[in-house]
Amino acid sequence: MRQLRKFPFTFCFPDEPNERFRELGSSRWRRHGGRWVIFNRRPKVDQWVAKIAPYIDSGEIREAKFYSGFTGDPSALIVYTLDTEQDSSWELLSGLGVEGRRIWEYETQMKALRSKVGTIALSMLPRPFK
Repeated sequence: MRQLRKFPFTFCFPDEPNERFRELGSSRWRRHGGRWVIFNRRPKVDQWVAKIAPYIDSGEIREAKFYSGFTGDPSALIVYTLDTEQDSSWELLSGLGVEGRRIWEYETQMKALRSKVGTIALSMLPRPFK
């Protein structure tokens, strides 16, 4: 597994491109792609990242990222998967000891939220900056 740090996250990708996800296609991902967001303390998240590395390389987990902006808490592990694999991916993660508060969300929900937040933020700018 290779990692790419892009503040405030560190992204985790397979060492080699995975054929399974290449065949998936972006339209299917837009309809069915989502993620588990699991919150816990930073030392726990670091342990989980090491444990999921082989599953990212094998393709059982598409990719992941974790909050690495600061050394303090809280922190989060974000694991990307299809909605059809939501239950099996959670079973895999919990079997590796992943625990804590968690949510499942579709990727399209987050894109819509980012768009709304951006629109609201722009509307709050003083007139000359619009």
